[in-house]
Amino acid sequence: MPVTYIRVDHFNGGGSLASIAKKIIVDLALIAVKENKSISLVDEDMPVIVIGDPDALEPAVRNLVENALAYTRPESAVEVKVSADGSISVTDHGPGVPEHERTAIFERFWRGEHSKGKQGTGLGLALVKKIAESHGGTIEVGEAPHGGAIFTLKLNPIETARPFQAAS
Repeated sequence: MPVTYIRVDHFNGGGSLASIAKKIIVDLALIAVKENKSISLVDEDMPVIVIGDPDALEPAVRNLVENALAYTRPESAVEVKVSADGSISVTDHGPGVPEHERTAIFERFWRGEHSKGKQGTGLGLALVKKIAESHGGTIEVGEAPHGGAIFTLKLNPIETARPFQAAS
């Protein structure tokens, strides 16, 4: 796997985690609108540098966003948040993931009680876990503040840069 340094920031750099998230949101926006849902991106002003392969991270983030769109209720939103600590969180307004399923959901071919009637093979979140681990990171699932699920892909920052300040 080719390893490159990528910036996790709000700038439009081709290899930033924020730019990966923006690309996925643009790609999936039409699907969200057709399903009477919305999708948004929140990113930080504080850049963080991580080691990562953008070609591997993109399908991991895409899987999280596609799952969120599949499970969120109509007339609600999916929120993708890129944080200064090198993490990306995807929050939906669906049924959530029961606490007793939160470990098993990342195993190959495992499908939870809320997945009945949904397309899928049970491989997507297992792939996300493998990609996270190959980057020295983790993937977690929890309960979103207003119901639903929040999936957080945590990558290890190398260094936190200072916010950009214009020369005076």
